[in-house]
Amino acid sequence: MPDQKRQLAAIMFTDIVGYTALMGKDSAKALEIVGISKKIQKPLVDKHHGNWLKEMGDGVLVQFNSALDAVNCAVEIQKSARAELDVKLRIGIHLGDVTVETDDVFGDGVNVASRLESIADPGGIYVSDSIEKAIKGQSSVQTRYLGEITLKNVAYTVRTYAIQGVGLPVPEFNEKKQLSGHFFAELKRRGVLRAGFAYIFLAMILIFLIPLLKAEFELPLWLTPVVNNILIIGFPVALFMAWSYERSPKGFVRTTSVTSWSNPYSTTKRKPLTSNLVIGILLVISLLVFGYSNFHFNTSSNTDQEVKRFHILFPNEAPLSLLGESAAQWSYSSMALSPDGKMLVYVGWRNGRSQLMLRYIDKTEVIPVEGTEGAYGPFFSPDGEWIAFSTYTMLRKVKIPDGSPVNIIPITIQSGVVWAKNDDIIFSNDTAIFRVSSRGGTPELVAARDTDRIMDVVGGYTTGIDITPDQQHILFSDLAGEIYSLHISSGKTDLIYPMGGGSPKFIPSGHLIFTRNNAVFAVPFDVKNMQQIGQESQIINGIRTERSGPQLTFANDGTAIHVPGYYYQYSTFTWIDKNGNKFPVDLEPDNYGSFELSPDGNLLAICMLPARDNIKVYDFRSGKISVVKVEGVERLYSPVWGADNKTIMFAGFKDNSWNYFTKEINKVDKAEQLIIEDLAEWPSSWTDRWPYSWSESGEFVSGYYGIFKFSKDNKRLDLVGYVENGDHMTISPNDDYVAYGSLESGQGEIYVQPFPATGEKWQISTDGGTDPVWTKDGNGIFYHNDLRIYYVKINSFAPFDHDPPEVFYNGPFINAVSRSIGVGKNEDRILILEQVRGSQLSTEAVVTLNWFEEVKKLAPVQ
Repeated sequence: MPDQKRQLAAIMFTDIVGYTALMGKDSAKALEIVGISKKIQKPLVDKHHGNWLKEMGDGVLVQFNSALDAVNCAVEIQKSARAELDVKLRIGIHLGDVTVETDDVFGDGVNVASRLESIADPGGIYVSDSIEKAIKGQSSVQTRYLGEITLKNVAYTVRTYAIQGVGLPVPEFNEKKQLSGHFFAELKRRGVLRAGFAYIFLAMILIFLIPLLKAEFELPLWLTPVVNNILIIGFPVALFMAWSYERSPKGFVRTTSVTSWSNPYSTTKRKPLTSNLVIGILLVISLLVFGYSNFHFNTSSNTDQEVKRFHILFPNEAPLSLLGESAAQWSYSSMALSPDGKMLVYVGWRNGRSQLMLRYIDKTEVIPVEGTEGAYGPFFSPDGEWIAFSTYTMLRKVKIPDGSPVNIIPITIQSGVVWAKNDDIIFSNDTAIFRVSSRGGTPELVAARDTDRIMDVVGGYTTGIDITPDQQHILFSDLAGEIYSLHISSGKTDLIYPMGGGSPKFIPSGHLIFTRNNAVFAVPFDVKNMQQIGQESQIINGIRTERSGPQLTFANDGTAIHVPGYYYQYSTFTWIDKNGNKFPVDLEPDNYGSFELSPDGNLLAICMLPARDNIKVYDFRSGKISVVKVEGVERLYSPVWGADNKTIMFAGFKDNSWNYFTKEINKVDKAEQLIIEDLAEWPSSWTDRWPYSWSESGEFVSGYYGIFKFSKDNKRLDLVGYVENGDHMTISPNDDYVAYGSLESGQGEIYVQPFPATGEKWQISTDGGTDPVWTKDGNGIFYHNDLRIYYVKINSFAPFDHDPPEVFYNGPFINAVSRSIGVGKNEDRILILEQVRGSQLSTEAVVTLNWFEEVKKLAPVQ
């Protein structure tokens, strides 16, 4: 006799729905599905430390030592099955005493698990109370209680639960699963149908007579809502009484069933008639009191609507594309709900790049919006007919659902955009706010620093943008999180909420909402008088945040959708070689921003987010970090190295403006501020005041679209060349060529031209690009587009000849805006920032119905 031992184990039983019928119709197809099912399940069972015991046709029996492992494994199996199988699985799990032999297990625990599987909904997971107790307190798993159930060949009832969320079906665990054709005959025999029709007839008479009686006898006004409530709730009570009791010579007695069916789900013990009558009387009294109070407080119609939540899934072939794929990584949501709450447009990651996808909320089908490749930051027109979006180089719009995209203006929007009711589109590029007609044209300056319409905020920097319901004020925040309103007509700026957060918006519930870190807060706000009328409260915790912008969208009907997660910039450095191999750098994860490698490749200069008054320098040789402190200068960003490997140039904020500074990393003296020639006001922005490269000779510095030369005393930078509509100007190591991005073809592409300019230029990218970086020998250029990093080899300069771009790396990385690619002396690998928490793509989001009602409760007016 084989060795046996008894133990407590979590047993999971899986089965294919409709397998027997399919086997009869198409045995080859059935066997193919079984093979795919097992191929899906086996690696997931191994991943969650399960013991694959045996296979029984289409069924699989698995043992786990942990209840949570069993449930997590079941959830992943159902997710994978939805995507890869044409049929659905049922899964049952029970934690109980089993007898284990060499390669088998049996006992009551196995029996209960198999019976739970047999009654589970297709695509669902049913678990016993022993499993539910073991996983209670796990926020990632939610359950729904179904009742005490009598299972076949199980001597006791089992308290049963369904695993909820993550795309699993809502349990329909009720009597309809077991009722046969006898049911309607039983309804007729018991007089339920007759009682229902009689009730409706009498109710209609009462509804007609009550207004007449009120007018004739001056009855109280609250009578109508009370009677209406009683009639509505009394209808199912009347049907229940008709079903449960019948009149006999002995009075009302319990109805005796004559049907042959048995309902295993019903375990409620029937109570005596007197108990039911007492409950009925109390119910009527409660309804009278409820109806009167409703009328008395003028709330007879239920305005406190129920708040409901559920998850929606984005398909694996087009998941939600989060930040990291766009050239301008600022305060954007990748989703937009139409004003009526019926349509969701989101940025999907499809066929290797971003594209707008359309989904109707009440459907699961996802429709690509053609012609929107490379899109980010979608937003609806006020009438919901158009969706506008940004690309690397253009603000565009497309009529939903099947229009063709139309260009509005060539611009990269960096800090927020909103479509006003007068058909203007208002947008911000960091230090200025503009408006332009949605039909196109020349943008008009609304307000900026150093103009007669002064936007008086810290540094003139804006994050996020919105417009008030009266269309009179523009709402924005600055780097410090202070929230301002800008009166459109006068240009006056007012601080309306200090120390709030990013991406402020007004919502129809009468609240100002904003983001701090990975949470959304709300404060009751009087828009007319622009003043706070209550205390702030946190309304969403654990939301994916793009700098200051949350992945949140809402509609006028109160529907809201958000993506759970964290602040996107929490990252770590990783080397990537041309074969896709990754080599992590031994640095603790943090909110890293712009960075650059020293010419010798031994040092890494890093700026943090939010920008601070210091620069960190990591030494690859020693593995140590030093801090370069710069007193009197704030928001240090975009470091570039001098050829001496010890001097850094960077952008900093001082005296209400951005300037260039230099500092030797090993000296304690103050940084040297450089005088820089003023540039054009538009379309330039504060990124013009960021250095992008410092030539090997030390004589030239490139900015966003200009090249500067040091004066003889090395204290001033003079503009010696620029490219109109260009960006990310980068000087070659030998100072005689410049690589840059340009919009001249209608989208951002990478070009190379001689320096000084001769009129010649060569396009080296073929499908868009930004952020070019020279190799140390000057014979190659890296750049990126969406999540792809390309490499172009330059064969010669006279004549200019290069190889076609080839993909060096295709995968998630963080666009640090100034520099996102580090190139060391070993040019077979590059340095990137990879996100630690969360993913650059998401497969699900949370939908909240009647969200405004929840906000009102969490942040009440005081």
